[in-house]
Amino acid sequence: MSKCAHSDAAATLSSKQPGSTTVSSTGSNRTPAHVTGDKITVGIDDWSEFVQENKLLVDKTDLLLDVMDDPSPDVIFRSRCFGKTMFLNMAYNFLNIAETEEELAERKRIFEEMSVHKVDPTFVDEHCGRYPVIYLRLREVRPVTLDEFRDSMEEAVSTAIGGWEHAISDTSKAGLNITRGRLNRKIDNMHNSIDDSVMIPKILVDYLSRYYNTQCIVLVDDFDAPVISAPEGIREEVKRYMHKMLSPLAKDNDNVRKFIMVGIDPVNLNTFGSGMNRYIQYPLYEDSDRSREGASSYQFAFGFTEEEVGALIGRVADKMGLVEGQADQLRRVARKWYGGYHACEGVRLYNPWSIMNYIRHITKSREACLEAVESGSASRYWLATEDKVALARYFGMAGGTEKLLPVIQDLVVDFLNLVDATDGPVSDYVPRVGVLIEDFTRAARSLGDVGGLPSHITTISGDEQQRVISIASSVQGRPAEGSLSVDEFMTLLYYHGYLSIKDKAYLTIPNYEVLYAWLGLIGMDLLADRLISDTDGQQVLVDLLLSGEYLEFIKHVEYALEAQGQGITAETHETFYRMLLSLMLSLFLDSSKYDVACEVPTNQGEAAIVVKPRRGVANDGSGRRPVGVLIEVRRADPRTVDGEAHSLIADDVRFIGDEFKDRTERACGKLGGRTFRSLAGLLAKGYDQILEKQYLDTLYGCCDEVLVVVISFSGKRCLFRFECFKYLMGTWCLDTERHPVVDDLACPYNWPAC
Repeated sequence: MSKCAHSDAAATLSSKQPGSTTVSSTGSNRTPAHVTGDKITVGIDDWSEFVQENKLLVDKTDLLLDVMDDPSPDVIFRSRCFGKTMFLNMAYNFLNIAETEEELAERKRIFEEMSVHKVDPTFVDEHCGRYPVIYLRLREVRPVTLDEFRDSMEEAVSTAIGGWEHAISDTSKAGLNITRGRLNRKIDNMHNSIDDSVMIPKILVDYLSRYYNTQCIVLVDDFDAPVISAPEGIREEVKRYMHKMLSPLAKDNDNVRKFIMVGIDPVNLNTFGSGMNRYIQYPLYEDSDRSREGASSYQFAFGFTEEEVGALIGRVADKMGLVEGQADQLRRVARKWYGGYHACEGVRLYNPWSIMNYIRHITKSREACLEAVESGSASRYWLATEDKVALARYFGMAGGTEKLLPVIQDLVVDFLNLVDATDGPVSDYVPRVGVLIEDFTRAARSLGDVGGLPSHITTISGDEQQRVISIASSVQGRPAEGSLSVDEFMTLLYYHGYLSIKDKAYLTIPNYEVLYAWLGLIGMDLLADRLISDTDGQQVLVDLLLSGEYLEFIKHVEYALEAQGQGITAETHETFYRMLLSLMLSLFLDSSKYDVACEVPTNQGEAAIVVKPRRGVANDGSGRRPVGVLIEVRRADPRTVDGEAHSLIADDVRFIGDEFKDRTERACGKLGGRTFRSLAGLLAKGYDQILEKQYLDTLYGCCDEVLVVVISFSGKRCLFRFECFKYLMGTWCLDTERHPVVDDLACPYNWPAC
């Protein structure tokens, strides 16, 4: 993944209390959310620069108490642009040795104004500026060859040495000559021998610990970058190097007080050697080893909490003179577009990169802020930093659209049903994509090996199923060239921030911003632009159907097909059309009233799309119960349309009477005779299948009326049929009083009753 781009643009954000903003406590032992500074800057991850230049900063310094309380080596996994580097920079600025009393006094003054001092007034004096910190930054170590790896590691190690020249060259302290001489020899020979560079961090720790007569702190940023990016041909060499460098720092080293590594992918550190088998792993779904008393907790350290986002938007409201309702609208937009991540113990998190960009946008001017309040619009900031090439490559390795579309369809439908649910599924909704966290010992193969983790379906109840995805807790490196299983693909995307795990029970797309990435994988991002960004708010398509505005519904479907560009052909799979329709229906669905389900199992088959009223939904005042919708989707065999293909026999086509002759001729002229006959025959078959296989029974008990829609597709051409049914005397009957009449004579074409 590419690193987040830096931005030079900065805005100023003041409040009624310019120094800071506090709100209610996040929970645990944390202080209330604390925001400092006024200038809004995005793309800078130097913590000291934020403080010195009064830039807007969310104060997370109280988490330093956890860092220093637990001596075990910590390995933390969070997605890109989620504050990992900023957190390490904060720890570096707090802990790193102060060379002068003046520097130490200034450092203490800064941190005594932060939340860490409020939690423990003695902590700053005890730990601030007291430890030599070795800070290894490996973000740019992404080798293609061993020579590139050697050069990149030499630069990273040289950067870690920087700032210690005075201590290394100081000859005033006796008893350090041997260590100093050995360290200098390794440094001088570093560019000639990779073995010399690999030992420098260990020797530097030993030397600085003796020189300052205190233990060292070791911080490693993007530790996984070298292994994950290394091609297969050099990966084992890279692993051996990382083992030789990191193992002596993490294993039983009395000169190291604290060892922290952060990264994205859950690299199996056991492959680095025995020195890395004592670390504590902190993925987002399992923040700490609860069996260990005093284990650190990083659940609040990365990403912004609900309270922290509230404090930031509170600043905006103060500056822009917003009333409470307007501020609430900005919070709702932020939650919908940039929230949705779940840490352990129910902690809800937001993407900090997107939130800061959002804050910068709505503080450009009062007009921009009020427009955001009025329209509820937002932009896709995090996605601009993604590595689209790698994402598409993984998608292809996992089987592409044909293999992944059913899973993505379930994820999208889940998201659209749960997006407004902050505390769990609304009503009786059962998420379609469950999750299992698999230990690496059980997932015997490394990520990228075929058959590494099993995908399976688990029955939840008599009429609902749930797809269960296995997420690996650790992997051995970047995917090998070849096939990825669905589980391996989802493991990669979970750790990269494209999925979130809720309650350790189900997978969900986090927010609307990430939804675009998933839709982009299957070529539906243009449709999402149309549906999500349209300023008129887009009429809810279910309402169009239930109010009898079939022509408007047809126009929406036609537009959606055109919006897909050249991606839809006669070869397009039927599942694609099902997902397109379910997305259109779900995107602005009132999830408190309706549930959109795809491929709903029945006693004799699967109904394509069912829009089911939720139990207990009040009627519209007319005394009638809510109406359900059942949609059957058929896709024409490419051999039966266009070109020199076989046409259907007469019995397969439900020909209509003379009164509809003109309508038929015009549809034939626009679609082509063979295509028209194929699509018309599919409408008849789809309608008959609904009746024969009793698909209407999927709606029994929640409504007494059902609108049946049958749609047949060939590429971007389609035919429609609408019928209304009513439940009477224990059976579903055609409702002749509400028989749909559509006077549209053009394609898309409504197929009338025979």
